[in-house]
Amino acid sequence: TEHRLRCRRWFEMWWAYPIQNPTAGKMFSTAVLMGHAGGGKGLVGNMVRLAVYGRHFHEITQVDLNGHFNGSWIGDTSLVMGSEITGKGGPDKRNTSEFLKHLITGDDAQIRIKYVPEYYIANLINLYFTTNYGDSFFLDDDDRRYFCWEIPNITLKETLGQEWIDGAVRYAQSPKGKAALHYHLLTLPIDEGIFNPKGEPPDTNAKQFAKEYSQNAAQQWIQEFYDDPASKFSCHGTKQTVWRVEDVFDLFHSQNEGYTRNGFLKHWRERFVCVGRSEVAVPELKKRKKKTGLWVRKPDLSSGDVRFPTLEQVKREFEQQRNHKEAAPKYASRSAPEPKN
Repeated sequence: TEHRLRCRRWFEMWWAYPIQNPTAGKMFSTAVLMGHAGGGKGLVGNMVRLAVYGRHFHEITQVDLNGHFNGSWIGDTSLVMGSEITGKGGPDKRNTSEFLKHLITGDDAQIRIKYVPEYYIANLINLYFTTNYGDSFFLDDDDRRYFCWEIPNITLKETLGQEWIDGAVRYAQSPKGKAALHYHLLTLPIDEGIFNPKGEPPDTNAKQFAKEYSQNAAQQWIQEFYDDPASKFSCHGTKQTVWRVEDVFDLFHSQNEGYTRNGFLKHWRERFVCVGRSEVAVPELKKRKKKTGLWVRKPDLSSGDVRFPTLEQVKREFEQQRNHKEAAPKYASRSAPEPKN
């Protein structure tokens, strides 16, 4: 398809750009190939290593990412290949993610060597990762750094045979093979409409899966609520647009008892904003609750519409929702009471 072709071209240009522009600085993206062992993910990186980078290429594993000392693979390096990254076994996947964010786009890199004081160097490193798992990286919902592609679930040996693999490796190691790949990357046209070294990589299904896996239960639930409130919460016979966080948290907590309200609120604020606090009717409590917060969804900034309703408008809308004649039970997930005999 057109999207697949565009992704392939972007991936190829990602390899070619720093070779054609060695003084342009680092790229603000990293490439990740995901899929079962034997699919050729590491072969790609090693062929480029042989043709271009030599001793300025370092291959690392998950152990290196989790380790405290990094001088052996960050210093004097232009390209780092993280092989078979698992995302497991580390003390905190989020901490590793924050470290990689800075390494991908930061201006400097901290060097940590045993018995040597920490120091910084200019960060000119580009990173390429291979992994067997689609959940190896912790990606924020608005991530702009990672290009993720899932390779077919079949090995090169099954599709092309061991003889082809051995021949490809011999050619990649030969002077003629190195020169051919180097020349290809040096002369590959860079289409600015597809590839921007400081821009966002194309989105893929593999990246969407990684984002979904990176979210915890609260983030996933809130994102689903943001996209379609009616799927979670009674909308009282109309399209509800204003909520009290107390009501929403009660519903969430009834299904996810392990979460605290403060933990829920941290993620709630990523998608919703409190327009203000006001005295509103709360029929479930059979009284008026003073100064309750009234929350609305954050606008989609990409649409260009950044208008917010006023507190008075929100309060009026909230009261209309609460007093609707066809009001449903408080929570749509709760079953109706059994009729009395």
